[in-house]
Amino acid sequence: VYTDANEDVLSTDTTRGVCECAVNLTLPTSPDVYFPQGAFALTNYSTDSRMNEFTGARMRTVNFNGAERLPNYAFYGQTALESVTASKDFYLGTESDVAADRNHRCFFNCKSLTSFPFNHLKGRIGYNEFNGCEVLETPDDNCTFSGITALNAYGEYSDTDTTNTVNNYSGAFKNCIAITKLTFDDTCTFTFVGADFAYGCTALREVRLPKTCMRICSGAFDECTVLGSIIAPEGSVVEPNGIFLNTSLHHYNVETGEMID
Repeated sequence: VYTDANEDVLSTDTTRGVCECAVNLTLPTSPDVYFPQGAFALTNYSTDSRMNEFTGARMRTVNFNGAERLPNYAFYGQTALESVTASKDFYLGTESDVAADRNHRCFFNCKSLTSFPFNHLKGRIGYNEFNGCEVLETPDDNCTFSGITALNAYGEYSDTDTTNTVNNYSGAFKNCIAITKLTFDDTCTFTFVGADFAYGCTALREVRLPKTCMRICSGAFDECTVLGSIIAPEGSVVEPNGIFLNTSLHHYNVETGEMID
């Protein structure tokens, strides 16, 4: 369903052709509604002709309105999208099984996206999920996540992915240059931070990881030029290859929360 920019009415009509005028989108309340891959992407990532009408639509606001899951590439490249709201918890990716769930890129290159309901986001934050969301902000100078199960493309940490470019890769918040603080509480269960997770987040100052996280992959915080503090469990493995390249990191905090130089 969408709100037509000219008529300001909701419609489920799939005979109207490409909805280039669709501006404000409200998703159905039923959790059983299926959205195919790339359902609302600016370019056509869907093989389902029912969704082709949205190809080219430049949306400004989206209300999840009870939708529980979004598919891979859901809003890929929606460069005019400014705001996303939600009234309940939701997941990115259509697979509820952690082993089957992979990739995403749901909001890749949404350059105008300013606000997002991170408090309702659960499950995996996947491959390049918010990469390039240059004005995406953390509410009240903070961004607390709960119930996050993974920060990588798919699966668990793999010793065979020696270059961290396949399942160990993240890029989730790469080049999100307005985010200042990322906090993952102890309801989060991910065991590692994928490669390039917050690469180039030049406003990021502080990161707090949950007790389950025992590895930070290469490049996760490269070019975070004002990053000064990371709170992580004692014994966490920090991979080489410039994980803190060009940062101002001066504190690496352990499980106790004590600041150490």
